[in-house]
Amino acid sequence: MQTTVKQNIRIIFLGLFLITLSTIRGQEMLYTTIDILRPAMVNFPADVDEILIINNSYPQPHDYGHKTILSGGTKKATINTDSISYYSLIALAEAIDKQDFFRNVRINLNSVNQKQYFFIQNIPSDSLITEISSREKSKAIVSLNRMMVNDIQGDVFNDESGKYVAYLEAIYESSWSVHFPATKQKTTLTVRDTVYWESESFVREKAIKGLPDRRNALIDGAMVAGDRAVKKFIPYWDKVDRYIFNSNNKVLQQAIDSVYLKNWKGAIGIMENFLATNKGTASLKYKACHNLAVIYEISGDVKKAFEYSKKALEYLSASLISDYQKIITVATYYEELRKRVTEVDKINKQIGE
Repeated sequence: MQTTVKQNIRIIFLGLFLITLSTIRGQEMLYTTIDILRPAMVNFPADVDEILIINNSYPQPHDYGHKTILSGGTKKATINTDSISYYSLIALAEAIDKQDFFRNVRINLNSVNQKQYFFIQNIPSDSLITEISSREKSKAIVSLNRMMVNDIQGDVFNDESGKYVAYLEAIYESSWSVHFPATKQKTTLTVRDTVYWESESFVREKAIKGLPDRRNALIDGAMVAGDRAVKKFIPYWDKVDRYIFNSNNKVLQQAIDSVYLKNWKGAIGIMENFLATNKGTASLKYKACHNLAVIYEISGDVKKAFEYSKKALEYLSASLISDYQKIITVATYYEELRKRVTEVDKINKQIGE
């Protein structure tokens, strides 16, 4: 598991350097979008190279959680949602398998739920997990303990367009537990997701008919929820925007020119020398520190980036020239990096660094 993950991370990390800077707000700021690795909620031990996903859920009652909003009010609907847990499990298994985080991903769809009760979720007992682990030879078991959907179908009239808008909104809540039989440790988590469908027409009946079949839609939504849940179990890539201050100062402009050429070491050297020689005002220094923080983050050194972001805030507080947008940019980035420093430690554990 660890070798594959590290290789994938290195391959994708190289892609972070292929950035394009775009100008915003005249010439005052530049921005780019980069990919960063976010940690999962679960830490799998280094010796776990495959997982078993099991179904420990019990079907949701057909008359529970489904509402239809009509002109005369709201009424309950009856929808067969017995299979939503199956499809969600399949989607999750496929999503995890695509990431190549584990050597093998297996799935058992037949429910092992022994109490057969929907409204109280039942986490598998240690004895049941031990039995399954022994039979399946699995060091890690991911269990879906309950999947519930609350959905509303209705329609509204849009005064601006003069059209009827029919909608179906489904809110999914799935409860999971991850078990490590050897140590009898487990992690529990709840995942919530919303899937939305919409149809519009000048004729109300046509708008309603434009919605998908409700049962089929809820199954499709369960698959979407299962696919999105992958981020809770393994590290994932997230796109974020980063902002760099432009400047008319010749030295800082030279550093920005190096950024355009992806010459990170050159840009870092220029700005660190600028700060070390005490040149410039506090206004220029906070911009240099903020830019250094962004470049260090792009280069992969998040802790160094956080150090310079903190310095940027210090120089900003001493600056006599700053506006609200610049203050928000520096302060927001500082908070993001403070969070990322913690995330990096988690990610290193999750990928075996």
